[in-house]
Amino acid sequence: MSDFYTRMKAYREKLNLSQKKLAEKVNVSRETIVRLEQGKYNPSLKLAVDIAEELHAGVDEIFVFAESEEEAEIVFEGGNTDMLEAGSMDLHDQAYQEGYEIGISEVALDMLAVMVKHAGMFVSEERWKRYKKSEEERYRKYRKEHLDCPENYGRCYDDQGCLIKEKWVEDQKTIMNCMGFPKGSWEDLCVFVKKYPGLTPGALARRILRESEYKYI
Repeated sequence: MSDFYTRMKAYREKLNLSQKKLAEKVNVSRETIVRLEQGKYNPSLKLAVDIAEELHAGVDEIFVFAESEEEAEIVFEGGNTDMLEAGSMDLHDQAYQEGYEIGISEVALDMLAVMVKHAGMFVSEERWKRYKKSEEERYRKYRKEHLDCPENYGRCYDDQGCLIKEKWVEDQKTIMNCMGFPKGSWEDLCVFVKKYPGLTPGALARRILRESEYKYI
């Protein structure tokens, strides 16, 4: 059975929020916040969303169920299949299109945060190694279980199932191009990640939008 892990305390402290203040913002007791940060209490979906909003991050950046602490760390660092890699984001969807027409929308912001998270893994050798290992294991397992999967499924991997960093980066650039990001956006994101290493992907995405005068929307 998977265990409950959280990074709630780290995110709260980055915003200089006390447990009492956060509790007041999400309408729960301080004791609930204490138990959550200790991993002794599983929040309801509403509470998890409320906390994530107050901490300027995604729910999956703060809470996760995993088999071990090491697995939880990989998920926190972006080892999970995100909405773009999983193919759950339709680039022609009406919500996607509107996200670029009306300014800062949750859809556009979430997509930018995903790419920021990937840029963060790219510029950190330690995080890249963890991500590379988790993705290679997942890819090999998938190919073993799905012998009839398309050849282009592993476009970023070699014949041994090793993730090739250069091809992976080109894939990120292709995704950003399909999403309507301006040319050179991937390099820009890497610069921002290095400039603000302490910010979460969600918070950094918001800062990028402010400092770039919304050129990414």
